[in-house]
Amino acid sequence: LMLCGNRRSSAFLVRNNNIGAQGARAWATALSRNKAIRAIGLDGNELCEEGMEALCDAVDGNPWIQLADFGLDSARQLRLKQNLKRNRIVIP
Repeated sequence: LMLCGNRRSSAFLVRNNNIGAQGARAWATALSRNKAIRAIGLDGNELCEEGMEALCDAVDGNPWIQLADFGLDSARQLRLKQNLKRNRIVIP
């Protein structure tokens, strides 16, 4: 995924695109490696269990991400919100 090295774009809105599990894993890789991304919207995609977990892990490991919407169930959404809140505190 070219986003791993992209340092110019800081926000992506990729809603309702049938990304699926493989796409979610690719986005998770980009989110974990790219420190320029601050916001991402992937809701409305068929992310599946594995893809959602990978995305949540990526946000957890990247303190630069401050806004994310994956269309998650309530338990994952709570985890994601906690991580994003922590990220906003860490980033000056």
